[in-house]
Amino acid sequence: MVRKSTYTKVIDFLNNIVKSNSTFIEYCKSNSDKNCYNIWRNKINKILNDIPTDAHILKLQDEIINLCNKVNYSNRKNKEILKEFPSPDSKEIVRDDNGTIIGYRFNIKRKVGGPLVGTLSRDEMDRLCSLFSRYGADLTLAQTALDFPQYSLDDISRIKRLFLIFKYSCPFAPHEIDEHTEEELHNIAIERKKNNLTRTLEKDQLRDAQKINLKLAQEIEELKSWKDTLSNIKVDISGLPKSTVIKVQENDSDLIGCSTLMINLSDLHIGAKLSSDCLYKNDWNEKELVRRLNVLYKRITDIQLTCKASVCYLNLLGDMLDGMDNMTARRDHIMPQNMDNKEQFNVFLKVMIWFISNLGNSFEKVFVNSVPNGNHTGAPEYFAIVALKYAIDSKFKNVTMNIPDKFFTKVNVGEHLFLLCHGKDSTFMKKPLPLHLTNDSKVWLDNYLIREGIVNNYTPGHIHIIKGDLHTAGFDDTLQYDYRNCLSLFGDSDYSQMNYSSNGYGVSYSVITNEGNIINGEFKNF
Repeated sequence: MVRKSTYTKVIDFLNNIVKSNSTFIEYCKSNSDKNCYNIWRNKINKILNDIPTDAHILKLQDEIINLCNKVNYSNRKNKEILKEFPSPDSKEIVRDDNGTIIGYRFNIKRKVGGPLVGTLSRDEMDRLCSLFSRYGADLTLAQTALDFPQYSLDDISRIKRLFLIFKYSCPFAPHEIDEHTEEELHNIAIERKKNNLTRTLEKDQLRDAQKINLKLAQEIEELKSWKDTLSNIKVDISGLPKSTVIKVQENDSDLIGCSTLMINLSDLHIGAKLSSDCLYKNDWNEKELVRRLNVLYKRITDIQLTCKASVCYLNLLGDMLDGMDNMTARRDHIMPQNMDNKEQFNVFLKVMIWFISNLGNSFEKVFVNSVPNGNHTGAPEYFAIVALKYAIDSKFKNVTMNIPDKFFTKVNVGEHLFLLCHGKDSTFMKKPLPLHLTNDSKVWLDNYLIREGIVNNYTPGHIHIIKGDLHTAGFDDTLQYDYRNCLSLFGDSDYSQMNYSSNGYGVSYSVITNEGNIINGEFKNF
């Protein structure tokens, strides 16, 4: 932006040339300074290329243009110096016979491409004033120009300047001021503010969606690059405890009349480390993980013999790994860890293959169902689960693993539907699903069940929502479904100790009897 003082100096300089009856060159030669010609020439060019921000400066610019047209630049054949400057631009408010404003006509001289001649409609002038003004949408010139694709950015700048539309101008077009009272204009301004806010929110949502899509695209590409590596992965489980093979109704291949056992394995947080000042001690490492799973396996076989179960459902409810690079998936806080990324990945694969092999030796059929991931690790956990599936598919004939890509994993057992989820995703959810149902969470879940057609296809009481995340046992019952929060095998983190009631560690399970009844229970602190 050229200073106002420069405008006044140039006006004085040009007036002196006009009064002297000299040419531009002659007047400059009379000055003792040899650089006089170039100095003033550059100043004039800067002013003519300047875009004034208020009406007073614009008037000064118009005055300079008029003076430039009065100055004789050279009496020589070989004319040089400045190009001839355009005459002042013209504008006109067009009215009908009744005096009502119907448009805005303009004629703006340009150095290239000929004059810019046209008419703005009432609606176009409305938008130009309201979008650019600080008292309206307060958009930049470039943002405002997007609403006028028929004009270039420079042309919009010229039109705006000609009609004296600046940042602190009134956000209303002249015809609006003519045709409305102050109260009406006030109401119009409020309504436009609402619309501008909606527009801003939509842009924010679009920007967030674009960021998320970019992140997902990157994760997909990472997954593709991992596929060949994961398919060839080899894990040595020879050093882990061997299971006792138990078969119930070994010859019954149809599994008719057998109970089903469902194990909800949630929130292992492999790699997590508690701080020294936590409320409750919880030593957590690979050795302790193997010990707990080995005891869990023995508890499972005890239940298996009692209920004569031949089928086992193992549900992995997320947060199997604690997080990558000591951070959650959203990178919102740092977590203490005792394993690096590679160690978490390898321990998960080794230990889970060993544990599932034990289940496969004891049950006629094992179904492993996983949610995509938890909120701690995100996509890397998905990679680990995919690697587990590759290993299972190659090693076990009686084990089937299912990995969905949706928030809810649907599992059908007889006439029952189990909806598995972690409770919070790695990207979208601002708040997790709560420990106990609230009005907001009930509305959200009811809407999902209705939109998916679930409530129409299942008998009330046969829909079961099972989640992890909060490391605490919880149960709520509604007319349509029950809602269960499962224990964590890891147990109490620093965060859960300070924010939720402490249940220690454990695993939640269910027995689905051959009559279709469900018996829920927990293995705790074993």
